[in-house]
Amino acid sequence: MYWLDVEKQRKMSFKPELTISVEDNPPRIRFSDNGPGISEQYKDRVFDLFFSLKDKSRRRGLGLFIAREAAEHNGGALMLDPDTLNDEGRFSTFDYRVVEGES
Repeated sequence: MYWLDVEKQRKMSFKPELTISVEDNPPRIRFSDNGPGISEQYKDRVFDLFFSLKDKSRRRGLGLFIAREAAEHNGGALMLDPDTLNDEGRFSTFDYRVVEGES
């Protein structure tokens, strides 16, 4: 939400959109937005503890780290979708692979 707000401040005509989809093959939840996205240079660091590009007064660098840890703790995986890029060629979709239930 932070980066959608930043984009709105940069471009007054910007209309923030967040898309959440639930898919079953493979079971996963995908989160996409039309914000500025994540550049190639940061794709391997966004899940690192205390990594953040927010301004110093707002940065903590814990959110994506905790989300990935929680996903892994539950047997799933949280990652950037390497195949979904926005118009600027930046990553714009997070993919949470869900653990399939046992029968």
